[in-house]
Amino acid sequence: SNPVLAMQVKQGREVGSRPTTIVQLLNAVYQEDLMDDQDYEDITAEIHSEASKHGAVARVVIPKPAKDGGFVDGVGKVFVSFVDMTAARKFQMDANGRKFENRVVCAAFYPVEKFNDGKYKLWST
Repeated sequence: SNPVLAMQVKQGREVGSRPTTIVQLLNAVYQEDLMDDQDYEDITAEIHSEASKHGAVARVVIPKPAKDGGFVDGVGKVFVSFVDMTAARKFQMDANGRKFENRVVCAAFYPVEKFNDGKYKLWST
């Protein structure tokens, strides 16, 4: 067993359960879903529309894969920034465990500072 990984998973669960105005969706999109610009726009619009049912959405960020196939932090994640905490909490509860494109989505809160800094992963390696 890897003690560093175990600690990161534990801390990730703690961070993910601490409410913020940012909700991170995991398992909602795959890299191949984001390669085509039209598909990317459609997915972004669909998520914005669903999230807006819970309150005012400031923005939706879906990190795009590099055109050259290079690694980009956060690809495969979706971040929804809400104007207020109540909307974020409602969306997180509704989206967690929900199916999107036949995948079960995991929704957790994400630190506002990291989101605002454009950092789409919890740890630097």
